[in-house]
Amino acid sequence: MSTPSSDLRVLQVLGHNDRDGVGQASLELHRELARRGMQVRTLALAPGREAGLSAVVPTMSPSARSLAAHTQLRREQRWADVVILRGQVPAAAAGLSRMSGAPPTVLALTDEPEVWSDVPIPSRVMRLLGRAAAVVVTSPSQTASADRWHMDPADVHVIPYGVTTTDVSDSRRVASRAALGLPADGVVAHLTRPAADDDGLRARLEGLGVGITVIEPRDDRIVHFGAPEPEDTEELAVAAADVVVSTGPETSGPPWELLRGAAWGRAVIVDRWPGRAPELRGALAELLDDSTGWTDLGDAITAGRAEIERRGSAARRRVAERFSMPTVGAAWADLLGSLSDRR
Repeated sequence: MSTPSSDLRVLQVLGHNDRDGVGQASLELHRELARRGMQVRTLALAPGREAGLSAVVPTMSPSARSLAAHTQLRREQRWADVVILRGQVPAAAAGLSRMSGAPPTVLALTDEPEVWSDVPIPSRVMRLLGRAAAVVVTSPSQTASADRWHMDPADVHVIPYGVTTTDVSDSRRVASRAALGLPADGVVAHLTRPAADDDGLRARLEGLGVGITVIEPRDDRIVHFGAPEPEDTEELAVAAADVVVSTGPETSGPPWELLRGAAWGRAVIVDRWPGRAPELRGALAELLDDSTGWTDLGDAITAGRAEIERRGSAARRRVAERFSMPTVGAAWADLLGSLSDRR
């Protein structure tokens, strides 16, 4: 008997609980599916290096490669009607051995299709692909790998990351800048990873007189008892900015941090350095064009505040049209509901 999609029990498994784009996107989906009435568990196989999501994403074992992680994963699978595996690490754990009566499994990929184009696909992942009910990718270009995965193209679905749009007032932007010690005037750029680690990019921004915000790694495993709750520096960093800057990716769809910045009304800059792949812009075409941002940092700064704000508003509208959490959540709900009928 099939289970109504609103009553589904969904297990979502991450490789680790670092505060990265995969983790953030997974939590957005968790909240959206729960809003639709589903029971959702989001777990990580093991702690990440920073474990920045440890407060909301429990772990199964100290090590993703341990027998304990594999055993606990099988226990969790028995609870679920449908399982979402986020990336290569959970796929390898699930592919270790076949589980009798296992629920339908969806393998959700980000940059793995590009990585696997240059190296052999791990054998355990191939075993999982052989029995996966569906694969979800973030970019249409990634569906070309279906044959290599021995998947029916009809079972490979394109569902981008979803984000929640936010209207940031001028007063909130000024207050956020004050909290971060930034001047009220002038252009401020929020750097996504790996742009935040690019010393050359930072030097260019400073040379153009642009302020910078980044989200520093945070280890939530360290608890200071009695300390006041810190300000949400992630929200401050994005709210204080005028633009959100990325240096990639070159082939997959828009990363979550870039989408989140656009959803907050920040113009998008994917800075194209000399020698970078010319198809960079095409990879992000659903988000980035001449109305929503730039592929050259200097052009953006020269355009001035009014044009930056205009393109930021257009970027937020673009996200609302194509990447809003209700739209993305509906696509996931339809897929999960259809797969539950196979059990």
